[in-house]
Amino acid sequence: MTDKRVFKAAEVDASKSGWIADLSPVDVVNPDCYWSFNSQRQATKFVELVDGGMRPEEASHIVVDQAQAAAALGSIRSTRKAAASRTNGKKGGRPRKQIVENK
Repeated sequence: MTDKRVFKAAEVDASKSGWIADLSPVDVVNPDCYWSFNSQRQATKFVELVDGGMRPEEASHIVVDQAQAAAALGSIRSTRKAAASRTNGKKGGRPRKQIVENK
């Protein structure tokens, strides 16, 4: 179940992208309580941390830092994969599958 306090930024402004976490009180619309994030997962995690008692500033910092760390780790792995792929390409690439016919 998705949290109604997390929604696409385009729902507020058609020119915006990303997701918004709304911390305003129930049945109140207060754009000053909007926190912007790049993904729905980040916005949802932020709301969970704030609901758990964490200050919004601290929760935002944690969510954004985790995303940056994950992106950095992903690029390191991609670099390794690219190097392995180049090496395999120099050796002639991946061997083709052998088709075995049933007789």
